[in-house]
Amino acid sequence: MVQAVRTKSSVALFRLGFLIIFVTICILVFGPFQGAESGFGLTDKEAHVIAFFGLTVLLLLSAPKVRRWDLAWLLAMFGGLIEIIQGQIGRDCDILDWVADCAGIAVVMIPIYVDRIRIRSRGQVIRSKVHRRSRRSSNRYYRTADELVMSVLEDVPSTGRPGRGAGSSRRQTALQGERQEAHRL
Repeated sequence: MVQAVRTKSSVALFRLGFLIIFVTICILVFGPFQGAESGFGLTDKEAHVIAFFGLTVLLLLSAPKVRRWDLAWLLAMFGGLIEIIQGQIGRDCDILDWVADCAGIAVVMIPIYVDRIRIRSRGQVIRSKVHRRSRRSSNRYYRTADELVMSVLEDVPSTGRPGRGAGSSRRQTALQGERQEAHRL
């Protein structure tokens, strides 16, 4: 799998593109340009889907350290805010426009989510955050999806002994081994 290398200059370029599209969309939705999308042969809903598709792609590329779903929710709230403001300034406030905004966001986010599930199901190496006792000493490392599943299953109670997970039975086995060693001495 080929991964694109993100440099500071490419992120800056994506941020500039996002800013240009963001300002353009704000001018179009708040200015006296109602129905301008028909000049391009688009319906109002198609224009909303395309605009928020572009915003989502550029925002994800321009903010690589922010969680993807946080950015998606932010754009969905922005789309709702646009509709509320349009209702206040005398333009059409249509909930279906907001649904079209969310559809444009979903066109970007669903393939990302499906690819993430596919990667995890194949057991490929994925990045995982592991938190130690304090938040300051968190450590990032790579492990396979199988190891992630096993770490979650360690905390699930076993069926034979209610209330005790797999991790506790290992501790008990270790303690028994130590007791046997001490008894031999």
